[in-house]
Amino acid sequence: MGLEDAEVYVARRAEGREQDYFDTLSGKRLAVFSGYHYGFANFNTDQKFLNEHFNITSTYSHDSNLLMVVRGRVDIAPVTRSYLIDFMAHNKDEAGQLMVSDRVDQIYRQYALLRPNGNIDVAHFTVLLEQLRSAGTLADIFQPLHIKVLPMSTSSAVQ
Repeated sequence: MGLEDAEVYVARRAEGREQDYFDTLSGKRLAVFSGYHYGFANFNTDQKFLNEHFNITSTYSHDSNLLMVVRGRVDIAPVTRSYLIDFMAHNKDEAGQLMVSDRVDQIYRQYALLRPNGNIDVAHFTVLLEQLRSAGTLADIFQPLHIKVLPMSTSSAVQ
């Protein structure tokens, strides 16, 4: 699809706290989304591994993770940048209490999965997506969330 997002670290704003706060996660309490693959953990989702190597609280809610940061229950939460942008837009009071890292945990690309013999085939989907890209519509949709719209690849992973 040519869409790129990232996972960033979020902490509570504090007097004298700067970007170097994110240099190490050692000794910090982390709130993570259960089942997510994080770069800091070498993309290992095993709960036992995470508990042995990090001080984590696992949840099923980015909102909960961010609110735990705001309330001081955890020190850092890695969150998808696009989700964070939306959260901050809808939660102004909490947004003012958050500090976002320049450090990125991971960058990832969005893909579309199409069902074989489905209502839309790869060729038609590609044409529609390219029309949206060429008209600037994809950028209009995703830019506010800081999701990059990349040039389309000429190769395909279709089998």
